Amino acid sequence: MIGWHEARGLMETIGRVKNLRRYPFKSMRGEELARALVTYSGVAGDRVYALVDPTKPAEFPWFSARQAPELVTFTPRLLEPPEPDLRYPQKRRYKLEVTTPEGGRFDAEDPAFLAALEARFKRKLELRFSEQGMQDDRPLSIFCFPTLTRLENETGVSIDYRQFRANFYIEWNREPFAEDELVGRTLAIGQELIVLVAKKDTRCVIITLDPETAKSTPAVLKTVVQRHEGCAGVYAVTVQEGVAASGDEVKLLA
Repeated sequence: MIGWHEARGLMETIGRVKNLRRYPFKSMRGEELARALVTYSGVAGDRVYALVDPTKPAEFPWFSARQAPELVTFTPRLLEPPEPDLRYPQKRRYKLEVTTPEGGRFDAEDPAFLAALEARFKRKLELRFSEQGMQDDRPLSIFCFPTLTRLENETGVSIDYRQFRANFYIEWNREPFAEDELVGRTLAIGQELIVLVAKKDTRCVIITLDPETAKSTPAVLKTVVQRHEGCAGVYAVTVQEGVAASGDEVKLLA
């Protein structure tokens, strides 16, 4: 009888993780990771802080880079991030420092930070924290480099891969947008993590924003809408929790 790890050796390898990223504060800059725990709630520490507009509907209350593009130039940093092997980290492991574009530094939970944001954006805001993460749709997002190359060719502009704000950036050995064909399929990432590709990722104006300057290139979203039904990349859910790492092989299970 073939064991689980032996069986993996017989499965089709379809790519490799090139970049693994999380975004501690929704709509702000992300950070590159060597390894991370991926739970049923997503990458540990991903989108655990967010801004809420109290005037918006409860089902989608976020104040994000859709309304304030410069948010993508704020830099959050977990001061004592949980180690990948730590399943149930203490609250202090989510203590977050945010650096503004001008260089000011704030504790994310300091009332002075929220007051500064309200003054900057001229509206009432609320800070929300959830260690489960506050993603727009499914807990995990996957984007592939052949798709990025195709979009650059179609738009005629250079696109920073970070504009797509994914957790897993994969170097497929397949055609551009091949990830669309994986909806409903199960993938193994590394030795532990198993995910189900749940749906295509419908895109918004945030993918037009340069992560360094917040300058918008509308052609990116226009091309995705006109040529790819408004979608680029896919969402996934965790089937089996585990630690994932940059460089991990991605195998097609079912």
